[in-house]
Amino acid sequence: MAAIRLFVGDDSFDRSPKLEFSREAKWIRCMSRAFETLKLPELIELGRARDTIGQYRRSVRRWEEFLAVTYCGETRTTSPGVCPAPCRTLADIEISHLDAFYRWLRACGYSDRERSKTVTDLQSILTRAEAVGHAELAVTRTPRLRRSGVQSRAAPKLYFSFPMGGHAGGHAGGGLGGACDLDALWLGCSVAEWPTRSRLGRVIDPVWQWRLAIVLYATYGFRTEELINGSAGGCGLCWETIHRQARTPSVGGHASNPWGWFHYVPQKQKWTKPTPLVLPITRVARAHLDRVPSRALGPVFDWPHCNRAFYAAWRRIVAAAGLAPIRDVVGGVSHEWQVRHFRKTCSTWINHFFPGMGGLVTGHASRGVEDTHYRNSELRVQEVLSSLEMPRTWQFLREDVQDVKSTRNARPDAKIATVDPMHNVQRGRD
Repeated sequence: MAAIRLFVGDDSFDRSPKLEFSREAKWIRCMSRAFETLKLPELIELGRARDTIGQYRRSVRRWEEFLAVTYCGETRTTSPGVCPAPCRTLADIEISHLDAFYRWLRACGYSDRERSKTVTDLQSILTRAEAVGHAELAVTRTPRLRRSGVQSRAAPKLYFSFPMGGHAGGHAGGGLGGACDLDALWLGCSVAEWPTRSRLGRVIDPVWQWRLAIVLYATYGFRTEELINGSAGGCGLCWETIHRQARTPSVGGHASNPWGWFHYVPQKQKWTKPTPLVLPITRVARAHLDRVPSRALGPVFDWPHCNRAFYAAWRRIVAAAGLAPIRDVVGGVSHEWQVRHFRKTCSTWINHFFPGMGGLVTGHASRGVEDTHYRNSELRVQEVLSSLEMPRTWQFLREDVQDVKSTRNARPDAKIATVDPMHNVQRGRD
């Protein structure tokens, strides 16, 4: 009988218990070798976050523990039942093995989401092994587990309220009148105290850094780490992806925008859809970009890599904005406002006024033949973003926050003292 010893290791990616195997049980490590040899280099090349790599390691660890419990006589966890013949190589893994593994995860108390993610990670490793055709880690056909009776639940589609033609009502409190949530969050940035220095030690203004982030998150629906990457080795939005020239950088495009363009490939789709996303910079977004110091290269948000400080600062802004958690009337579960809700806000906001256009801005556009090979939608996207009504407070770039609050009850036809980003704005200075 193969002896297996559990110990707590010091893996920088994963703090869960590790398994150490005797010589005759080394075959259990075949999935780990496939990950380290084949999948990990691909993840690094694609710039995947440290947390993503850690999730893969946890999935491999769970698979090894399952094999140890099932085939090597260990009884540390609840037995899932008898499995098919031992899968001593990757090519031996069949659907029946993945099905038994899924049932074992359920018996161990893992949630539906964790079970699905773990099995998906293993299938991704097997797919990579199948594509590469490694001599020792060969896979002829990746088994696909179809879990019948398992219902996937989408996260609640929470979104921040946005301008609705001068009468926006939202979740915000704290004496902000009829301001929408996006107004309240912009004003709430006045309490931001982090970050005060960049990764290289440069002094930065946390208030305007956060205001720029909120404007870009809400207007373009960036994923959280596409804009601000808190993982070591991550970058986020870079200055070199911002084109200040009026002419579109899109090949074959003819649009012109006086405030420039974003031209980047979203990290999540670099492998499956490497076509750059080209989006016009709005007047308000350009004015906010010009409020922060710029460089020729490097991240726009050169913030220290600290997720704890990032989310602590975010919660402080949400509290200052007066946004209370949303309580599910049916289930009674409270949902806190998160940065990821900006992406849902962007899609909801744009589709409310311009049905069907949200996906062209967030990058969820149709991949049909016409959209992929024929239709160029840049002119329509430019028209949509230039016509979208921006929150009133976003257009005040020089007034004190208290002065901005006092103008919330001004007449709707009152002239807004905005700053034209093409004039009178000195980059990085008041």
